[in-house]
Amino acid sequence: MMVDHMFKWAKIISAVICLLILVDFTLPGKEYTEGVLEKERKMQRYYNAAQNVHYSHHLITKNFILFSSEDLANIVNKGDMLLLKESRLFKEINRVTHIPSATSEIYSLRYVSGLVIPLLAILVFMTSLIFPTRYVMLSFVLIVLSTGNLIYILVS
Repeated sequence: MMVDHMFKWAKIISAVICLLILVDFTLPGKEYTEGVLEKERKMQRYYNAAQNVHYSHHLITKNFILFSSEDLANIVNKGDMLLLKESRLFKEINRVTHIPSATSEIYSLRYVSGLVIPLLAILVFMTSLIFPTRYVMLSFVLIVLSTGNLIYILVS
């Protein structure tokens, strides 16, 4: 009985955290304009049988090191201006816009941490209110995932 009560409170706290993350992602925040000081392209290797590689791209400004897609990295040149939209609560960069070309993007990991995980967790927590015995394991996994997501957002 005590464990059920604690689990219920863990779901409620996780749902509140997910709502905060979701609101932080969706509300407009501060805007900064910064020049690109440097572009980095790093080869990432996987030491497995297939020897797969991919490239990661970073845009470096005075105050930020930004992950970017290959498409945006190919458009941006050193000295170009970027419009950065920063979230209010967690100070995460939600959107990067290359001002000369008006090309913008949201980094894919930001979509996952700011939108997908919180929405999925809230949906499962609400469904578990209707069917309390069906989604226990999935709820537990999403509580752990939501906590990890919060730690990732706070640390990064």
